Amino acid sequence: IFFIFPQLLGEYVVEQTINVLALVPFGILAPFIMKKWQALLCGILFTLAIEFTQLFARFGGFDVIDMATNTLGVAIGILLQWLWLGKLSSPAIDKASKICLYIFVPVSIYALYSLIFIFPATLPA
Repeated sequence: IFFIFPQLLGEYVVEQTINVLALVPFGILAPFIMKKWQALLCGILFTLAIEFTQLFARFGGFDVIDMATNTLGVAIGILLQWLWLGKLSSPAIDKASKICLYIFVPVSIYALYSLIFIFPATLPA
């Protein structure tokens, strides 16, 4: 299909790149307050929550490719944290990471809530 409509390839690549980059910050911050495998598991669960929200809100759809790219973003974030920031671990960085994560999760939950209950009500019938 990309040979027939080459502009779709560009849109697809951009969409998947955004899906990867969206959860890199989560992957960077989460290992400061939990083990790396727990951070990856939380990232997978968060991705599942996003996909189920899209499914039930009828805003987008449940897509396994999106789950894979979001999980890849978490894994890249964990790898970046391990390579660079892991060597800089200190109480101040740990505290700042916890604060950022405590902000990231509620804002994400509010965004999901908005997609389910607020945004659909604003669409024309």
